[in-house]
Amino acid sequence: MQYYILRKQKMFGNVEYDTEPKARRGYSTIDEAITKKVALDTLKESDGVEYIIVNDGTPTESIIKSMEEKKEDQVVNI
Repeated sequence: MQYYILRKQKMFGNVEYDTEPKARRGYSTIDEAITKKVALDTLKESDGVEYIIVNDGTPTESIIKSMEEKKEDQVVNI
């Protein structure tokens, strides 16, 4: 799965989404994408711009399922 950073910008009352030029390539892990998003937020060049992370279309259900499976693997009985 690839993660991408989009620039959300409100112009003339309309919201527009575009690929952030400084982050055109996809990131293979969510951690990489979050790190880049934090950097972009820190260096924000103009007001009215937000950055959002999106994935390449993998259904949310499969992401949630894989997270639940990892959570179950980490459960420790005392």
